[in-house]
Amino acid sequence: MKAVKQQVAAAPSGRGRAPRAAPRVIHRDRSDRVVAIGLRDPWMGDLYHHLLTLPWSTFLLGLSGVYLGLNVLFALLYLLGDGAIANARPGVFVDAFFFSVLL
Repeated sequence: MKAVKQQVAAAPSGRGRAPRAAPRVIHRDRSDRVVAIGLRDPWMGDLYHHLLTLPWSTFLLGLSGVYLGLNVLFALLYLLGDGAIANARPGVFVDAFFFSVLL
């Protein structure tokens, strides 16, 4: 196996010049798979791809959780407003929650 060489470009840091970043090091395996060394893996790098590769049950469970979580958040915001919902009992979470679900 060949060793991976990393070349660091040292640029003079004179007036008006920023130092250059080290180039990316890429190594190819025998399986023709590219392995990038030194790159950050963003937390939500490719959200669309991750959502497409999830099993249906996990996707639907997550979608339901986000929906219910947003409705709970809006119900709490409705409770903060004094008299924000007409004909609702003041301070009752269930009224505010079902108002946020139906709206």
